[in-house]
Amino acid sequence: MRTFITAVVFSFFCLYSSSGSAANWPWQSTALLTLDEVEYSGEEFEQWWKWWNEEPHAAPDLELFIDWQLKVKEAERMELFTTAQVRKKVDTFLKARTLLLLQDEEVRSKVIYSEAELRQEYETSYLPVWHLGLLAFSTQEAAASALQNLNNGQTDLESLVASAHEEKTLVRYETKMKRPANSSSAWRGILDPLQEHQALALGGEAAPYKIIYLIKKQGEEGEDFQQFTDIIKSNKRKQKERELTFQLVERLKEKYNVRVDEEIYKRLESEEAESPENEDVVLYSDKINVTVGQFMAGFKKTSKGQREAASRSQSAGNISMRWYLNSLISSSVVSWESLDRHYEERPPFSWIFRFYRENVMTKAYIAMMQSSIGLPTQEEIEAYYQEKVEQYRLPGEVRVKLLSAAPDLLRKVRLQTLAGEGLAKVVSGLEGVTLKSVTFQEESLPAAIKENIKFLSAQELSPSFSYEGKETMAQLLGKSEEQVPTLAHIQERISKDLHEQKKKEAMDSLHEKLRQHSTIAINKPLWLSITKKLQEENEQ
Repeated sequence: MRTFITAVVFSFFCLYSSSGSAANWPWQSTALLTLDEVEYSGEEFEQWWKWWNEEPHAAPDLELFIDWQLKVKEAERMELFTTAQVRKKVDTFLKARTLLLLQDEEVRSKVIYSEAELRQEYETSYLPVWHLGLLAFSTQEAAASALQNLNNGQTDLESLVASAHEEKTLVRYETKMKRPANSSSAWRGILDPLQEHQALALGGEAAPYKIIYLIKKQGEEGEDFQQFTDIIKSNKRKQKERELTFQLVERLKEKYNVRVDEEIYKRLESEEAESPENEDVVLYSDKINVTVGQFMAGFKKTSKGQREAASRSQSAGNISMRWYLNSLISSSVVSWESLDRHYEERPPFSWIFRFYRENVMTKAYIAMMQSSIGLPTQEEIEAYYQEKVEQYRLPGEVRVKLLSAAPDLLRKVRLQTLAGEGLAKVVSGLEGVTLKSVTFQEESLPAAIKENIKFLSAQELSPSFSYEGKETMAQLLGKSEEQVPTLAHIQERISKDLHEQKKKEAMDSLHEKLRQHSTIAINKPLWLSITKKLQEENEQ
């Protein structure tokens, strides 16, 4: 019997090992990490690493992921997600991001326009092109004479401008190019019926007396259409987005059964003096009903904010109650819909939302764990100063002026300074010279500069040398010796450093305790595979 069982087990082993891969064994987990019987996949780590890591070429770190998940587990055990501070941050993030996702799904992704639409917009808004001459005369008689001569063909524009200049009757002359897109309706009324080489008085009973002259009425030429294609596309996209947004809001108003009590609303429009305690409902929906008191409080708050913003920008700040009502309805229905679609449950946003939620919870957990860590005492600060004073040592500094120019110019500068002239005065009269003041820490002073200033006294100029590919001279401005700062000088900095050190030590201790009370299993072959994959992606 034992022989039979052994044979069966051996045959089963051979069956599952014949492919050559241990991953085919039915009892082996495909999880990357198992933490207290909770499994985390390789994808979970990769997505977490994508949002956590800020260094482009950093090596993936599974230990950080383990510490993160241990803190998340503790935060969930303590139900930190139910606290007002955490919920507010997460809810605000979710509302903002899901609104953008709804906009992408229902508006931006549905914006479509054809080449024919773009061309039609071009022909409507950018053609024709009116090339105009604008003339202003000092007397009404001169303007009338010019108008008559141009329209009768007795003179051309160039000749008329020349003669008017000689007669000193022309106050101003300029040419302009206008298109329908940059012309007001009043200008369109003037320009549309105007023919080429026709002049028209612009009216006015006081000087200067103005007339315009249509030099040319131009259609499409060359690459004129291509010049405006991007602008037209942008305008067309905005137009389509407005249309799609309006259609979306109308659909959602029906979906959520939004209804305005027009009788109550009209009373508000005429009075605007309702009590905040008024419980009459002015706006109904399946989600929430808005009372008169709530509506008027919101309207007054929004109006006040708009007026304050307008006063800062010196623009009109009044909003109508109907505008506020429509805005309230629109923002409410799209917010409800964006949340009801539960984008947080669908990749790729589900990964982003999970990371943000866990990040907020772990920060709240860390803050709670570190809240008992007080500021260092004076005794601790003094002891830390005695032990670590070397790391606060202030290095010596070297201040120099670097002068870069062609070799012949540098020789000229050196000779003049040796004759007693100041460097700034010498350089001010020369072109092609670069002069800049630089401060170096003595320990990081470039070798070329160090070698050429080592025997200089203050204000002396070095011989020329090559620095950063340029012919250069250095003037020594001064040196400061290495200094050991006093405790009073760096006490605040030490206090901060020591406090941060205490917090780090507390977190290290916390991580160790959490690990000691947890069962951790790592799928090493899968981890090596993920590490290799991420490193290859970094190298691309």
